[in-house]
Amino acid sequence: LHPLKDEIIKKSLEISPESPAYFTANYYRLKLLIEAEKDLGEIRKEIDNILKIIPEEQLIAKSHFKDLRMIAARDLKEALTYSLRDVLGIKYAYEKRYPYFDQDALLIDKKIKQLFNESLPLEIWVEIALSNDIFPSETTKQFQLVTFIRSVLSEDFESAGKIANALSVANPDLKEELADFVRAKNYNERKFTAAIFILKNRELGYVLDSQFDAKIVRGHSGNRWWCPYPRKHYFGHESYEIDNLMRFVPPEKVQKAESENDKLYKTIAPNYLSEAVIDYAVRVPNDPRVPEALHLSVMSTRFAWCKDEKTSDFSRRAFQILHNNYPHNNWTKMTPYWY
Repeated sequence: LHPLKDEIIKKSLEISPESPAYFTANYYRLKLLIEAEKDLGEIRKEIDNILKIIPEEQLIAKSHFKDLRMIAARDLKEALTYSLRDVLGIKYAYEKRYPYFDQDALLIDKKIKQLFNESLPLEIWVEIALSNDIFPSETTKQFQLVTFIRSVLSEDFESAGKIANALSVANPDLKEELADFVRAKNYNERKFTAAIFILKNRELGYVLDSQFDAKIVRGHSGNRWWCPYPRKHYFGHESYEIDNLMRFVPPEKVQKAESENDKLYKTIAPNYLSEAVIDYAVRVPNDPRVPEALHLSVMSTRFAWCKDEKTSDFSRRAFQILHNNYPHNNWTKMTPYWY
């Protein structure tokens, strides 16, 4: 704790609400009280009262106090309701311009995103994804899509089906795209139809990151499927102190999440997708969806951002099946090479 903690707390209480320093002083006072593990119930009341009097235009002040309220929450669900942050602007380091963005967009706090990515098992992702009273509609949609990918890669097709149904009901634009997956009758067909959906939607990912934010703010991310997490070599990776948030998660759930992630985060997108398609093409060669799926698989091995030494072999196998089994198909003509 800060060596001047007691003095800071005492002096901040002497500052009038009319003073320009009022919000700053009370932010640090309440932050120190939380760190000292004082009565969180009283702290929550104080933060709620301050949030009521912060002027609407002071978005940064509001964001800071929401952060404190998130940390002092009673449980994870309450923390999530205070995790949403207003977007003040977007600037790219490699382009000196401010692109269009949704002024009403709300992003999830980075500490919460880290908590989900690293310490929450799939079952909690699914529980939150199926809740309609936490995030606004666009954030909910993108969160559900990430959870769908995680469910598929974890081969929890029961959870993936629940998410797909929720997405179909709330988003007519996705209903047709997910229809084949929803109708799939067995494990192999579910995996195959999920792969087709992901191949056609290359911006989908399996973590809450900057690409997830871009989908909410700009409607697209420019992503080419996912890369192993954390993605240090592309956009950097910041790590935050989340001990206060970890109290919402039982140790056994954290262990389960770590076990799930150990496998999940080693998945190479074009390899996984191509293997799912190839396996189904061998089992059910007469399915009319197979040629397109094989074409999309080969394209993924070319355009995916992250590959490994096995990717080219998957590309070759998908190419050979397509050309040997469907020589006169239009999708075959559109696939002259493997990569």
